[in-house]
Amino acid sequence: MSCSVNHATLATKFCPVCGGPAIQVQPSAPSWTPQPAQGNSQPQWQPPAPQQQWQQQPAQSHQGAFAAPLASRGKRLGGVLFDGLFFGLSLLLAGLPYLIWLLIVMKDGQTPGKQVLKMKVYGTTTNRPATWGHMAIRTILIPWVASFVYLPFWFTALNYGYLGDALTDPFYYMNNWYLIGSFLSLAIFVVDLVLFFSSPLNQRISDRWAKTVVLDETQRWGQRY
Repeated sequence: MSCSVNHATLATKFCPVCGGPAIQVQPSAPSWTPQPAQGNSQPQWQPPAPQQQWQQQPAQSHQGAFAAPLASRGKRLGGVLFDGLFFGLSLLLAGLPYLIWLLIVMKDGQTPGKQVLKMKVYGTTTNRPATWGHMAIRTILIPWVASFVYLPFWFTALNYGYLGDALTDPFYYMNNWYLIGSFLSLAIFVVDLVLFFSSPLNQRISDRWAKTVVLDETQRWGQRY
């Protein structure tokens, strides 16, 4: 038969009703709360500073996030068109205006077309704007090497001494070598387009060889000026 008295509340050692011993309740250990050191206030939580959209969703590479978003394919094509337009207009003065402009802006990782559209070339291994030498490799040396597909044509023209006629009507005077160079050039152009549209970083052949990407600095440009 159970006792109706709560033995945990007894003030005596034994229950006066059933004679059973009182239950000793062990006090629970007090919870420890760390106190700040004297003279130092409790640290306050600070919300993170707001970030720009291009910082929240940066382009990713094996080296980490870039400083700005990737330039879109449409904007890249627009830069190529602007470069072609500026170069074509400068041909009235033997191309010197475009060449001078190009040599000046290459130190900032740009070409005239990229400067107008606020794009900049960055190195994927440094995450910094391409230097003048890096840009010279990407913009001048690599396209110059690719133009070697026409070397058989030029060597043949010089060897047979009718370079002037060959320039006037290359298909008639040296159609074989000219066709070979044309097909090779077309193949390079097609491969360049395929790589450009399939690359997650929008890289052309020159970008892959030079280890560069083109970033859109429109938002950073607006903050800077």
